[in-house]
Amino acid sequence: MEHEFLNYGGMEREPNYKLINIKEDVLKDRLLTPRETAAYLGSSVSALSQYRALGIGPLYFKIGKMVRYRISDIDKWLEDKKNGGK
Repeated sequence: MEHEFLNYGGMEREPNYKLINIKEDVLKDRLLTPRETAAYLGSSVSALSQYRALGIGPLYFKIGKMVRYRISDIDKWLEDKKNGGK
């Protein structure tokens, strides 16, 4: 599946509208912040922090002090939970 986004081309006087296509697999590899991930899951940032501490949450990356989640990993974790998995 492809998603279409409008690119407004910066701060030009006359907008330069250009339609760009982004494939779904590119979006699935996008990294989310804990806040974005919590919103995606309908959860809280503190719950995600507890999941990390307990080792029961979705896979995440630690880049320096930053924590990031890949959408594909979140979706896989959710799929594993679908049938009552831990």
